[in-house]
Amino acid sequence: MILGTPKFVSRFGLCLIALVWSCSSEPRPTPKQYHATRQQNTNKKRSEQGLIQQLPLTRKTAVNFLSQYGQQNLETRVQVTTPQGQFVLKLYEDTPLHRANFVFLVKHQYFDLSYFHRVVKGFIIQGGNSDEMKTVNRRHELGDYRIPSEFSEHHPHKRGVLAAARKWDKESNPNKMSTPYEFYIIQGDNDNSHLNNEHTVFGEVIEGMDVVDAINQVNVDKKEWPDINVTMKMKAYNE
Repeated sequence: MILGTPKFVSRFGLCLIALVWSCSSEPRPTPKQYHATRQQNTNKKRSEQGLIQQLPLTRKTAVNFLSQYGQQNLETRVQVTTPQGQFVLKLYEDTPLHRANFVFLVKHQYFDLSYFHRVVKGFIIQGGNSDEMKTVNRRHELGDYRIPSEFSEHHPHKRGVLAAARKWDKESNPNKMSTPYEFYIIQGDNDNSHLNNEHTVFGEVIEGMDVVDAINQVNVDKKEWPDINVTMKMKAYNE
């Protein structure tokens, strides 16, 4: 009896482990499901490689590229890290071209090469540019293009919104198309309705507005450029 007890315990333990494993672990995919998932990932990778081959973008190719890119890259959140702290942006899904463009630039680390280069006290912080050649070189790699406006009465210029910069020259930009590389965040809570239907609002700050306030308080020169560069690092992710 004594010699038989360890075998009984051992078998009982193995059965118990198998039972716990079967209850706690997720069901394993069938060979068919595994190969289907692998094929989907392969197709997605090939599609992304095909899109990347279209770079640099032009004003003729940008809309088609961003439409496809947006369908394959569905992120609607962007974490922004600065010397003043972190904040989180929510990108609107009803401004699909601007959302896709912002995610595209985040994933290609364009903004990581730029600064918050313009600060207007009590009004905005503007980012996406720098005085370094590495920023200029990255723009050449990605392309010279613009984004059609995506104005919406549901997205007015209020405190905390994210909007695209643009050229105000009526001759060169009569349709108020956005620059892909520069953006701004409204920091002040004054009436900014004069900007509605002039710049596309495509997101908003949902966490860390105090960091935006801190950036808005940095010392600037006569051209509204911060005395100390306000760098940024961005990461896109799903909700």
